[in-house]
Amino acid sequence: LCIRLLEALGLVINGPVRRRAGEVDISAVNPQPIIGGDVLVHCVLAHQARPVDTHAVQSLSDTVKADGASKGILITNGYFAEEVGKLPEGPPVELINATRLRKLLDDHQISLT
Repeated sequence: LCIRLLEALGLVINGPVRRRAGEVDISAVNPQPIIGGDVLVHCVLAHQARPVDTHAVQSLSDTVKADGASKGILITNGYFAEEVGKLPEGPPVELINATRLRKLLDDHQISLT
């Protein structure tokens, strides 16, 4: 699902790598001149009772910085913990929660099946 969405957004996928159950890391490239570059995407299948915490966001931020990527994107079918908004400044990381994910899927006519 994440790969289909990223491709619909114009990103070129370098290869998905499953880390563990419910999580996938995807290396992609935004081919647009000037604003493009390497993008690291972390997709998390969230458990309804637990929001995605700061550890997941900080881990992606650290990887973006270490790999020299231009951006990180964390996509979840759940929500982010309140403290995520209080993380220190770092490389650009875009957070996509369940509400925004549903809208993006609808906008790009991507079904969940």
